[in-house]
Amino acid sequence: MTLSDAFLNSLVAEFDDANTVGFALGGSHVRGEASPYSDVDIARFVRASPDSDAPRHRMVFRGGHLISLSTKTVAEVRTSLTHPAQAIWVAPSIGQLHILSDKDGSLAALVNAVQGFQWPPLQDAANRYASEETADLAEEVHKIIAALLKSDEQAVLLFTRGLLLGITRLVAVQRGVMLKTGATYFPQVWQAMGESSAWTRDHRIAIGLDSASSGDMPPVIAGGLAGLRLYCETARLLRPILLLEHLEVIDITMGRIASSGLLGGDQ
Repeated sequence: MTLSDAFLNSLVAEFDDANTVGFALGGSHVRGEASPYSDVDIARFVRASPDSDAPRHRMVFRGGHLISLSTKTVAEVRTSLTHPAQAIWVAPSIGQLHILSDKDGSLAALVNAVQGFQWPPLQDAANRYASEETADLAEEVHKIIAALLKSDEQAVLLFTRGLLLGITRLVAVQRGVMLKTGATYFPQVWQAMGESSAWTRDHRIAIGLDSASSGDMPPVIAGGLAGLRLYCETARLLRPILLLEHLEVIDITMGRIASSGLLGGDQ
């Protein structure tokens, strides 16, 4: 679905002001993947960060299109590229931007810089992030164990979802997965972890895409059990990069999973 230059120029004219240095189009319309239901991602770059009361993000309709308008500074984007959890999203999205307006050349310089982005300098920070997050997710694991032992399906669903989101994120960061879109998030992580691996198998069961081998088990319970296995497998795979300060929590948590008897001999 193609957007006309006249339409894009009208958006630039409407949202431009003295603080603005430029605009860029991103998302599915740049990738050539837009459908009639795709929003139009417009990035507005400003000289000074918006006041705390000013919205950083707005959704509006214009010309029959849903417009997603985000406001940021070039400096903020450059800083985000130094933080692994942000860089895996920011580097791919900024690198594909189509510049609509660039008053001082800073947007072109930013896009050129991002297209030369290299992951290796961030790997140590990514490993620390993953180690810390694995330890922090021990809380979700304990909640899942308690909910499973009480057969509280609503609680199992809630806490498994939190565990899944956390594990997916920390693995994506640790592996340096450059995320193309939200729709490809899980498949890209599966590819990084091995599409036929035990990790991916349990991830797919936990999110409800695949069924567990035991057909008479409620899907939510099967998902919770898969989540526990996924935590153990994640800790096993990341063992070489886990930090000593986090290992005690992680190891005790894995021991609690084993002693609960929920996984039988699978853990």
